[in-house]
Amino acid sequence: MIHHRITDPERLTRSEIQAIVDQGQSPTVQFSKPIYDRPFLENLNSLCVEFGSDLEVRFFGFYGRAFDASVLASLPNVRRLAVDCLTRIEQEDWLYKLSSLERLSFGVFEFARNDFLAGLPLENLKQLSVSETKNRKLDLGVLHRCENLTDLFVHGHTKNIEAL
Repeated sequence: MIHHRITDPERLTRSEIQAIVDQGQSPTVQFSKPIYDRPFLENLNSLCVEFGSDLEVRFFGFYGRAFDASVLASLPNVRRLAVDCLTRIEQEDWLYKLSSLERLSFGVFEFARNDFLAGLPLENLKQLSVSETKNRKLDLGVLHRCENLTDLFVHGHTKNIEAL
């Protein structure tokens, strides 16, 4: 599928997302810096409800600063999330609260919580991508809980890989 990326939007409308879907493309609303406010994120969340896993929300870059995952409190209905191409993340436990999550791409280079995957809603995930971290020690042993997983990508991690 062809991806259509909307980068750092100041506003976002339902018709804009619908037009992308109608063209047979997969819309990704992505942010390289924290330019959003709560009303914007609440609007984006309503689009996540309507478009489900057809709509990806992505946070990447955040050059010179950490991504504060507490913004995910305003996106409880996101089904397809990418938190990748990041150097640092703060308050990453907010990912644990995303009970609707079906697809996750996670890539934070300076990330040292080896048990991070255990708190994710793994039973719901259909797709999971985990990129290399500096310490390369994420515990993969919990991935046996991924009952619905159809697509898995793991780069640079081998701890308890036999669980796969």
